[in-house]
Amino acid sequence: MALYSFLAPALARPFVAPGDVLTPEVFFGWRLGQFFEYVVVLHGLSLVIRYWRNDLVEARRKARLAFLFIVGSAVGVAIESVSLSA
Repeated sequence: MALYSFLAPALARPFVAPGDVLTPEVFFGWRLGQFFEYVVVLHGLSLVIRYWRNDLVEARRKARLAFLFIVGSAVGVAIESVSLSA
């Protein structure tokens, strides 16, 4: 998924623009790659949450909490801005 989210827009760039009407080319070239980016980030965040208690170093747990909050907020803002712009 991470590879597709990079390669599909790179290969579709000469043929379609991201603001074009939603056609299969735009969907597979731009939209699906954006969706996969969010899935990869959310999967990483779920791993951080799932293995939270396995980390015995308190300082690293606090740093992980800050990281989780910052990245989660950024993903939330990005998803919300994409949802409102469409």
